[in-house]
Amino acid sequence: MRPPAVLPCRHVMALTLRLERDHGRLAIHNRMVPVARLVIGVPLLAVGALFLSGVVTAIVEGVRTGGADAAIAAGLQAWLSALFAAMLLPLGWWLSFGRRFIVIDPQGPTIVEVFDWRVGRKEVRRPSSHFRAVRVAAEPLNDEPNSSNDAAAPVYCQQIRLLAQAPGVQPSFEIGVLELEARQDAIAAAGQVASALGLPLEVAEPGARLRSPEREMNDADDLPPPDDDAEEIEPTAPSP
Repeated sequence: MRPPAVLPCRHVMALTLRLERDHGRLAIHNRMVPVARLVIGVPLLAVGALFLSGVVTAIVEGVRTGGADAAIAAGLQAWLSALFAAMLLPLGWWLSFGRRFIVIDPQGPTIVEVFDWRVGRKEVRRPSSHFRAVRVAAEPLNDEPNSSNDAAAPVYCQQIRLLAQAPGVQPSFEIGVLELEARQDAIAAAGQVASALGLPLEVAEPGARLRSPEREMNDADDLPPPDDDAEEIEPTAPSP
């Protein structure tokens, strides 16, 4: 069986990695624009806005027509339009405009993961003491245990990852990704992250293809146990 072809990141999404310093804090913006998110998100946003306009239209038509029957029909139409708008607008907005970036706070230091939806945000803080090093390596994109894309062609990128002190307890943390060819840019960015966190920098060999620590542990657990009943074959000396 032929192994699946390896696709570069640029065939899947546009990638940029921007590092900014502000008052001693290091902000890491890894702009990832998956084509699928825009293809799905923008139409959902447009359809949701159409349903929202349908709410106003139904109310105006009900008032203009008058009568109990018209009011009931307008109320039902407005309720259905509002229901669909409430489902589609937030999802379309999140897919189209949601973003994630990371801030290295020198107090601690601490890794702050920010989820920004333009109209609100959420922050998750992780102390740097949970991690032992910053690693740069070529890894498959979205390399998660039990991934449903195992049969698909792997998409390799330069992954900047924080390696956990206790891999079985604390998961590793993805800082950002760049295209496979942008190895030197990834190393330079990872060096700034390592310096800000006070952690050592580990760089994989140029031709190495690694997996996430969580995926490696999961694959090791899936290996079949040794067969205790198997016969041990003694090596035989070659015949003269």
